Amino acid sequence: MAVATPWLDFGSADTSTGTTRLCASFDLVSVWLNPSNALAAGGGEAQILLAQDEFSAVSESRYLRVMGLQGLAAFLPESAVIEGIEVRVSRRFTRSGGSTFPQDCHAHIVKGGNLGAVNAAKAGSWPLNTLADAVYGGATDLWGGESWTRADLLSPSFGFALKVYRQTDDGHSLNCFVDHVQARIHYDPGPAAMFLAF
Repeated sequence: MAVATPWLDFGSADTSTGTTRLCASFDLVSVWLNPSNALAAGGGEAQILLAQDEFSAVSESRYLRVMGLQGLAAFLPESAVIEGIEVRVSRRFTRSGGSTFPQDCHAHIVKGGNLGAVNAAKAGSWPLNTLADAVYGGATDLWGGESWTRADLLSPSFGFALKVYRQTDDGHSLNCFVDHVQARIHYDPGPAAMFLAF
């Protein structure tokens, strides 16, 4: 019988240093401001300005990375067989005008500090003005058939990384915001945990 942990927060956040464009074909790549704001809801937002003006031209973000799932040990038994991993991102954008929009460039699980091979980026626009959740992965999604152990998930080097980009250059700027990133684990408790439950 599959079980899911509660949605849990991550413990640390940063923005990557790489400047290589992966999705956009023009302009610069820039860092997220206040990445740690993505660790809790309502305490401010991580932000990146994808700017188009006389001072700056930015088409793509660097990675926003959250690491170290908090409190997981209390919900995930030692005998757990991992069946799926879900990540939930509360996000939005504003724009100065025009009709261009941001969308995911890359979205990866992070295992052992390294980006996973699967890019789970979602097609389509981020929500305009009002925060809404995007969910990556699922109850039976192991992110490319990865083999996961309890230790992998309890490690501070487990996490999630997200890159966003602007679709077109129309002379207007976009502000992209991430309010909160959480994850939950789907698992089979295993025979030991099932025995203890009875």
